[in-house]
Amino acid sequence: MPGGLLNIAAYGAENVILTGNPKKTFFNATYKKYTNFGLQRFRIDFEGQRTLNFNSQTEMIFKIPRYAELLWDTYLVVNLPDIWSPLYWT
Repeated sequence: MPGGLLNIAAYGAENVILTGNPKKTFFNATYKKYTNFGLQRFRIDFEGQRTLNFNSQTEMIFKIPRYAELLWDTYLVVNLPDIWSPLYWT
């Protein structure tokens, strides 16, 4: 069972304050009942053309699958080719 699904399925007596009857509260302010969600890391690979045009701008569009409805801590990893330069630093 993945960790994200386990977070949603785990339910205990300590969650009654948050998930129980929202009309009865133990806090000074009133809070609405929340929806369960879990955090899990996914790797989403680019499915289009992976070449860069060096003479013009390149636009890459990613399609985010439905299991990634809430994005958090998002990273973009790019592998660049070796760059050649006639200037050498010593």
